[in-house]
Amino acid sequence: MFNKKRTKRDRSEGWTKRKKFRTCSLLARAATRSGKKILKRRMWRGKHELAPGDYCNYKMRKVKSLR
Repeated sequence: MFNKKRTKRDRSEGWTKRKKFRTCSLLARAATRSGKKILKRRMWRGKHELAPGDYCNYKMRKVKSLR
């Protein structure tokens, strides 16, 4: 069938943060030649978040100052 979801951006039931980490993390990007090009381009553009797949513990997130 032609309508099966088989791409890297698949967000179906079995999708997990770990699967995203395998393809979109900083380690995964820096390990390949094309991934280094992606990181270089994002750094040149001034992006603060170079790799969207890096897991961030929500309990350790930065908090806004009270004042």
